[in-house]
Amino acid sequence: MDETTFVIPEQWWPHIHQRRGGLRREVEPLDTDAEAFFQVELEKALPRWPSIVDDPALLAHARAYADGEADRFGAALAAHLVRWTYAYDDRGPLTVIADAWAARHGLAFAASAAIELGRVHLEPAKAGSDRWTLATATPDSPFYFWPDQFATRVRRLLAVASDAEYAEATAAIDDLRVDLRTRSIAAYLVPDQADWVDELCALAVKRGGPKTDWTMLLCSIGSAEQFEALAGVGRVREYIDYLNVLYTLADGIGPAIAPTLGRLLDRKPNSETKLDMLAHFPTDEAFSLLLDRQGTKHGPAALRSAVARYPERAQRLGS
Repeated sequence: MDETTFVIPEQWWPHIHQRRGGLRREVEPLDTDAEAFFQVELEKALPRWPSIVDDPALLAHARAYADGEADRFGAALAAHLVRWTYAYDDRGPLTVIADAWAARHGLAFAASAAIELGRVHLEPAKAGSDRWTLATATPDSPFYFWPDQFATRVRRLLAVASDAEYAEATAAIDDLRVDLRTRSIAAYLVPDQADWVDELCALAVKRGGPKTDWTMLLCSIGSAEQFEALAGVGRVREYIDYLNVLYTLADGIGPAIAPTLGRLLDRKPNSETKLDMLAHFPTDEAFSLLLDRQGTKHGPAALRSAVARYPERAQRLGS
């Protein structure tokens, strides 16, 4: 039995935000029907908005995209317009809108449109109102709607793109990184750009974590050092317990996250998910962390799992 190779368990796969170079690399191919689907949905959605939004002039961008122009802001706005015509629980199929962007204008355009999602502000003007606010978002304003389904799909497509397509997309979005939102989306889309991720990590640590959603950043980091730094920031740490964050960290960094998981377990010793993750890591360090936690509620079960998975290591380390 191989006790040195880390293999992502299948039950973790649905939660992972795949990244280029990650351990899980299967990605659904581009949906060939996406472009026609989005066009139909957009043509149905556009007529309802001019009379009820605060700034109808912005709709010209969405109309331009519908008419075939490579208007990246219009593409992002169009995606929002269509999404708001669907009930929250019915929006899953709309993920293919990202495929439509890529099919019509290429993957670099799709990446740029995903960045522009961070500039679009569309929501009811106030509770019970039939008026809507449509505008560009205020720079560095808090956001809580990430990870967005469209950006997530673009990231998946970029994960398996050719080197040339990936380089083109990275270059296309570089100049669009102008505030916290757009920098966060950019780092999320191409997390191998370590300097983009580092600057966000530094911002989080310096400010103690601005009051915003840090899920995208946590799903972008690629080193144990970055994870250790962010885990020490209170406002960022609260997002680490999400399965999509934990399993994406495991995919992007691997067993090197074990020491930080151990320190997080010192704060919350009964985290069954973190203990189970340690039980899957094929390292002496992870096994020793489990040995140290035999007195916790879920520690013994996690240790038994690790012993069954890595019997030679268990014998050698004295379990």
